[in-house]
Amino acid sequence: MQLSYAARSFFDTFFNSCTSYVETCSNTAHQGQEYSTQTSSGTAYGWSSPVIPESKRLAFTPQNLASFWNFDDLDTSTALLQLHLIFGQPVVIDMILPMEFAVPDKNGFVTLFPFGMTNTGAHAVNVIGYITNEDLAARVPNAPQGSGGGYFIVKNSWGGSFGDGGYVYLPWNLVRAYTTGATALLD
Repeated sequence: MQLSYAARSFFDTFFNSCTSYVETCSNTAHQGQEYSTQTSSGTAYGWSSPVIPESKRLAFTPQNLASFWNFDDLDTSTALLQLHLIFGQPVVIDMILPMEFAVPDKNGFVTLFPFGMTNTGAHAVNVIGYITNEDLAARVPNAPQGSGGGYFIVKNSWGGSFGDGGYVYLPWNLVRAYTTGATALLD
């Protein structure tokens, strides 16, 4: 693997660094340092966690949280999720990770396979918005319609080469079926 560092721009994005790649590749730079170590099966490569000075951190510690998911009332839970997003409050959902989550299409859309497929564990994701099927059709006419009325827009933690630059679009029915908890960050 050979990265082209010559075309570096702001925010550590590299242009044309994935030219001629056959495997998944990202034009973004990792924030940590690359390392390699020898194992019994060969060399393993990875990235260390970045050390960010306190003065440069943009994160904040939320003071108020609201947990609201109710398995017995999925309609109200879904409406509350949308309401928190309308008010600009990010929501973290805990979910059983269905197989289909790991295989979004090339544009980041996750299609809803029949329930009962093998799950791959549990996962937490940041829901940052939603779009109805009607709004989606008006903006992207050939986009697949989301089961249940639309898609939740989710920022995942699997890097920029996953889904649509690190984001995936989960059908409302998938979120309703697999969510085990939801917490809104109120401030």
